[in-house]
Amino acid sequence: MISEEHGVRIEAHIPEDGHCFDCGSTNLAPGSDPSRFERELEIYSSLKDDLLAFYNEFGLLVDFEPRRGYEDYDKLKRQI
Repeated sequence: MISEEHGVRIEAHIPEDGHCFDCGSTNLAPGSDPSRFERELEIYSSLKDDLLAFYNEFGLLVDFEPRRGYEDYDKLKRQI
């Protein structure tokens, strides 16, 4: 995803060996199935709201807007 207008540049993040660079997860897949993506997004959204409320209540919520995808990871770790 590249948008010069919004200053966003996010490169693809599917490791060649199928393992996440950081946690080793193998639950990575291209998002080319819109109906699957919509179902997963609904599940994520329902769980996310409770989690955000929990962290916000304890003052632990940190907002961060990644504009360069994985390249912003080190900046995000420092902010946390």
